[in-house]
Amino acid sequence: MHFRSLLLFLALLLPVTACSTGPETEPIVNPTATSSAAPAPDRADFSYFMYEQVESDGFCPEIGPLSAEITRRPDGAYLFDVVWLTEGEGYCDIGPFDFVRGQGSGRVNCAIQQYPPPRFLSSSEAERVDALFDQLDFFVPPTEECCLDTCAADRYSWEPAAAFNGELSVLDEVQTAELQLLLADLAAVSLAGAEPALLPASCETLAVPGAGLAFGIFDLEVDGQGRLWLASRYGVAVYDLAADVWQTFFGVEGPAGQGSYRLTSAPDGSVWVASFARDGLGFYDGQTWQQMALPAPITAADVNDVFFAEGMLWVATSVGVARWQQADKAW
Repeated sequence: MHFRSLLLFLALLLPVTACSTGPETEPIVNPTATSSAAPAPDRADFSYFMYEQVESDGFCPEIGPLSAEITRRPDGAYLFDVVWLTEGEGYCDIGPFDFVRGQGSGRVNCAIQQYPPPRFLSSSEAERVDALFDQLDFFVPPTEECCLDTCAADRYSWEPAAAFNGELSVLDEVQTAELQLLLADLAAVSLAGAEPALLPASCETLAVPGAGLAFGIFDLEVDGQGRLWLASRYGVAVYDLAADVWQTFFGVEGPAGQGSYRLTSAPDGSVWVASFARDGLGFYDGQTWQQMALPAPITAADVNDVFFAEGMLWVATSVGVARWQQADKAW
């Protein structure tokens, strides 16, 4: 089992669910941190716990406790270093885990990697960095085996040897989506570092404050007002280039909330979206998102694409094409 994204910490604790029982072992012990950096920064040593929601196959890896270290550099950026066991290796619990005593059973080797901080957590945005870390001290990314559907966060102090108090606060869908986007942006930084051609000097990278849209974008659309709309796996976002303002619609009801796949805009200012979700056709009238029912016989079809031209909305589905006339508001 390989957990490539294990250590992008700002830790989340996901809802407790039943897991398979692994072989019994002695409780995991955290060794003393030994990593170093120059110049000598302020350090905060801590232990944290990770719990990931079980998928339908019943498999649920559990990680913890790990001994890690956050290094805050003089320029305000954060570095994440793993100091548990040896560099590049670690152990993952796959059996029942006692959050109060910090004990688990069942171990399997896993890989540990180091990542740079996200682009938007830079020294030029020190206040934003502090606000993010005050709200969510750590977060845990999803792995190949587990999905990050609903998150729960535990508030830790920055004092050494902070203990888990056994209390979880559940995050809503919007906060969960923002954490997923934070992971996505972090992963994109690593990819861009490996493939410089992806970010040529003539391009400018746009990042959503507190989140990021570097991953899972399926479509772009520029409306009549010059705003850039993005359809992503986490929902719809719009960027006003003139005002330099982002607006996101993550977690809202309907097609714009998740799995948005295609976008098109109409002369009246409305923006239409197709999504992977059931009944996945909707539009934004400038104030609210509204769902649009498909006509028979394609009522339950998957919507694959949308296009607006000459007063008509064309909808490509898994079972055929439908056309909606805006003037008559009829299929």
